[in-house]
Amino acid sequence: MAAPNPPNPLQAFGHHMNQVSGDLASLNIHHAQASAALNQLAAAPGGGLGAIGGQLAGIAQQLNAMQQQQASSFHSVEWRLHRVEVEQHNDRARSRVENQRSIKRSQNSNAHGDSAQLEPLALPIAPIVVVVPAAPAPGAPANPPPANWVAPAIVLAGHVQFPQTVGQMKSMGNVLTNTLLAAYELPLGGTLPARRKAFAEFVGYKI
Repeated sequence: MAAPNPPNPLQAFGHHMNQVSGDLASLNIHHAQASAALNQLAAAPGGGLGAIGGQLAGIAQQLNAMQQQQASSFHSVEWRLHRVEVEQHNDRARSRVENQRSIKRSQNSNAHGDSAQLEPLALPIAPIVVVVPAAPAPGAPANPPPANWVAPAIVLAGHVQFPQTVGQMKSMGNVLTNTLLAAYELPLGGTLPARRKAFAEFVGYKI
């Protein structure tokens, strides 16, 4: 069974960085607006304290918006980079599982006779899902991703009830067959002989 091509981590990183560039462009717009207001104030002929106060209030609002946008951008950048790290780990895990299965299927295809040994295929490894929290409200503490995140070890293990021989696989009952099909994320439909055959083909043995 051919494995789907894993997502390209470089493409994922490029996509995230494009989003980061958009956030920074928005921040630059706020900065330009605040700079324009300061230049306008510097060029004003005098207009009284009321006019100056109004302009200063506008500048304060622009600067406050810039600070909020900056905090949101940093939050977004940090979490996107963390998500790229996690996606790369998930890709490595999927690749190692499929490589192991390919080797074991090749070995199982050479099994002959009911007493022949079967090599167990690695169970799927559940991907790590990153849930990105909302950006902190103004004045609230930052909510960054885990510092110095370390990817967990990739452990390849077969199901504890994986049949040890061809004969055991051919004689699997309904419960065990369904248990193994579900564990390896295979369809459960059809008769018991059809499900046994589907499992045998999955592990590389032709009945």
